[in-house]
Amino acid sequence: MRRAGVLVIGCLLLGLLVAACGETPVELPEPKRVTLAPQNENELHLVFGGDTMIDDLALPWLLAHGWDYTLRGLKPLFERADLVGLNLEVPVARACRRSKTKKYSYVMMPEALAGLKNNGVDVVNLANNHYRDCGPAGKESTVRFLDEWGIEHIGGGLTPAEAGRPLIVQFGETTVGLLGFYGYSGNHAKHGTAQLTEASVRGLIGGLRPLVDVLVVNVHWGKNYVVDVDAKQRRFGHLMLDLGADAIVGHGPHIPQAMELYSGKPLVYSVGNGAFATGNNRAHESLLAEFIVRDRRIRNVVFHPIWNQNRHEGVRWQPRPAKGKRAARTLRRFAAASAQFGAALTIRDDTAELPLR
Repeated sequence: MRRAGVLVIGCLLLGLLVAACGETPVELPEPKRVTLAPQNENELHLVFGGDTMIDDLALPWLLAHGWDYTLRGLKPLFERADLVGLNLEVPVARACRRSKTKKYSYVMMPEALAGLKNNGVDVVNLANNHYRDCGPAGKESTVRFLDEWGIEHIGGGLTPAEAGRPLIVQFGETTVGLLGFYGYSGNHAKHGTAQLTEASVRGLIGGLRPLVDVLVVNVHWGKNYVVDVDAKQRRFGHLMLDLGADAIVGHGPHIPQAMELYSGKPLVYSVGNGAFATGNNRAHESLLAEFIVRDRRIRNVVFHPIWNQNRHEGVRWQPRPAKGKRAARTLRRFAAASAQFGAALTIRDDTAELPLR
């Protein structure tokens, strides 16, 4: 009886331990591996921006000036980078049966991918709430057209395993790993995007960490047009960095949120929009986050302010680097918010910078 009692207690404790640890971690799919030539063998520049859609209200300007038009203003910044990543907040399809349950539903013509490719975009995140706006067919066509254009993608796919498949980029002797996660709830996102759950982040980040020198995670989360960071963002941001990510790039709120310096690593809660061709004037400024890698580690993070007030005659659906007083206003707000999270940014020459250990 005594042995049976001990066995029962042991089983109960094991059950509690398993429950405390959560679900079984997701198994890491076989990564996709590509090789890119670094511009400088001693230093890499990785640039990431937010929500991007080359269509919608920008279409008259695109048809008049070419598919490159929307991102042309950012091309000088992109050309200096070794890798450029954006959040593609739209399915790519020739025909679209749009969702009848969503207030906002988008689609982008395949020809618009020239605007990404020709302006230097290397990889897009698909883990967002608009990836499946055109249903299963749009999901398939998005992946197919991106592959045809040679634009890499993370965070989304035709199956859960494809959505969680990481991208590994070899730059000379430095290996960079990329993952994308979707942080909102809702059935519309399931089975198409890598979900932000403990099982996913533990399995995918934990599995990828030993394979790369630098690991950057894109995550779509937060509340629209709310500058405050919520509890879920902080909890999962900390967890992903504890598991081995070297930097987090967030987007989703359409406006910038603070950066936190956590365990010496950059946790960028939201960079805001990239080139998102809607007419909402609340999204009038954003950031590009640039990570500078030396000796196989991120040594600096630099933020470039972007003016993307689409309806303004100075923008007209073509975001461009902010300068002077406009840049200073954006960066001061961002630096003040980030200081509350331990990130002491220095503002100079229309950028904000933070050296890392």
